[in-house]
Amino acid sequence: MKPVAISYKPRSIDGSFRQSTISSPTEHTVHPYRPHSAVSGQQSGSVISVGDPENILVRTLEIENRTLREQIASLLEREQLAKVESSSLREQLAETEKRSSSLTDELSSVISKELGDLKLRLQMAQADRDSVTSQFNALNEKLIGTEEDLTAARTGLDVLKTYSLSVLDDFVVAVRELCKDILPAYAPASISSGGLISLARQLEMPAPNIPQNIQACIHGIHGKVYELNVCLGDIKVVTNAFRDTANMVKDRLLKERDTARLHDNEHRNETERLREQLNTLRTDTDVTVRELNHLKPLMKSLETENSGLKAELSALSDKLRQSQGEVNVLLRKVEALEAENTSIQATISVKDDQISELQGAVTMFRMERDEATSRLTELEKNLIALTEDVIEDRSSSRGASMNAARPPPHVSQQSLRGHVEHSKFEPQAIKTTLSPTLSSPKADYENSRLIDMVTNGKLPEDRLSAALAQDRVQRRSSSYYD
Repeated sequence: MKPVAISYKPRSIDGSFRQSTISSPTEHTVHPYRPHSAVSGQQSGSVISVGDPENILVRTLEIENRTLREQIASLLEREQLAKVESSSLREQLAETEKRSSSLTDELSSVISKELGDLKLRLQMAQADRDSVTSQFNALNEKLIGTEEDLTAARTGLDVLKTYSLSVLDDFVVAVRELCKDILPAYAPASISSGGLISLARQLEMPAPNIPQNIQACIHGIHGKVYELNVCLGDIKVVTNAFRDTANMVKDRLLKERDTARLHDNEHRNETERLREQLNTLRTDTDVTVRELNHLKPLMKSLETENSGLKAELSALSDKLRQSQGEVNVLLRKVEALEAENTSIQATISVKDDQISELQGAVTMFRMERDEATSRLTELEKNLIALTEDVIEDRSSSRGASMNAARPPPHVSQQSLRGHVEHSKFEPQAIKTTLSPTLSSPKADYENSRLIDMVTNGKLPEDRLSAALAQDRVQRRSSSYYD
């Protein structure tokens, strides 16, 4: 402990001030004044007049000496108290440093744990995304295979429809020709037979979920089968009519035969008479034969013209059938295109549903990313707040120690300036070392791109390092401790 010199100005008798200096009691210097015992002995041994200026001066000096001794004793007591307080403050400062280091370690462990949990969640999210991607690829492959199968089935169905319709058309045409051969006056719309069997004109589908192209194929085949059934009913009606007609002709022939037998005798009787007439008719016949021979060339020309007209009619019928076949082919193509358009629209709707599901998964991943970002922001704020608390504890402990060492008001500041100027304050470094998880580079992470995406391009350890570096720069500046 360096001695502290205290300067004071005692008042003299005439009212002026003198400069006096009292050193520390530890210095072995000769006091310029007499001790209290000597003064008291002198007072007891000699008689000094009351009005003696020297006696008054001695008493004044004794009072000032006593006052100074009391001040020195109080200063020594204050010095001891200041030492005790400074030691307690040092202990508190050490405890504060230990506490701050433990809090820093605990905070680092908590941040490391939180970052580990976040990394696990990101890995789980990536695994879920990979599984969803693989499932989507598998479904896409299955969809491609299903589309190929549907294309093959559609092609087979078209072939079956074309073949069935062509065969049924041939059957219908053959049955109608057979009806015409049996009954030349037959026309398809002239007989309403109702069909060979009971068959409805419109087919009711038992299952409502049959595709449109299959329904169209079934309806087309059903229409042709209905026409064939009608034709078979017509041929049945025509056959029955032909049978009835034959029976009627047979009955008529039998009746005519009986009548002919009855009239045969009469005819024989008349034969003789007719023979005579025959001879007459022969002459007429010869005349008629001559006329017929004259008309035969005219009849041949008419027959030739009739055959030409029949050939033209058959050619026109063939052209009509050909055009009808082309129209049927075009109708089949239109139906196939409509069915394909329906299947494409169904595929597009399925794709839209899959895209909406993927958008929902992406939205969930973004919500988790925002939650992780908010947690990282809260951790940064907590770390900065803890760092500021440690700095405030240090500054408050330093201010308390400086206030304890400040001299009382009556002590001169000039005498203590040298002690303050020669003292040095070196703040101890705060433990700011990050854990290996925080201080590792971004390349060490398996999912560094995902972490960059979550933290907007800045890793948590970069933010913590920047905040601690800024705090160290502020503590090195001279204005930080003013």
